Amino acid sequence: MIGITGAFAGICLALYFLNQLRTADPKNSAIAELKGAVQAQILDRANAALGANDMEKAEALAQMAAEIGSSPDLDAFNGKLRQRFAMSDLPQVAEKSLTRANKLEVQYPARAMQDNVEGWVELGYTVAANGSVTNVKIINSQPANIFDAAATRAVGHLRYKPPLKDGKPISVGTMVRIVFVVPK
Repeated sequence: MIGITGAFAGICLALYFLNQLRTADPKNSAIAELKGAVQAQILDRANAALGANDMEKAEALAQMAAEIGSSPDLDAFNGKLRQRFAMSDLPQVAEKSLTRANKLEVQYPARAMQDNVEGWVELGYTVAANGSVTNVKIINSQPANIFDAAATRAVGHLRYKPPLKDGKPISVGTMVRIVFVVPK
């Protein structure tokens, strides 16, 4: 399980005080706002854990967030967690450990460039035994839905030197974050 240190201890303390307030004054008008703020902090930490591929920590934090109550943000995070677990049938490797056979070519969406919008997209996908990319899925993006299609198209065109295990090509799961910065 997760050690109770640093930021995690702060989350536990915030949950404790939130539960104390709920018990002492269940009709307090600040409870809803506090619930949202504490849950948002927990989900931020959960997303960071997911990004670091620490599935145990991400799942534990999601369970903590669920104790506060349901929310669209929690539902979205649980969807990302399910996607990641679904991909985990394959060995997971860092994308930088793979050898690309071609360059990642990303087309900046014209509207986003015109409006000076910047952001990023995290994608999970399978690198097949022949080096092709399949099962591309959006894991997270900021801002949502602005760069998703461009990132998905770009990753879909990637090719890799086939990953090997014991000298034989295998399929692996990986993920990448594509950052969109308006050229200056």
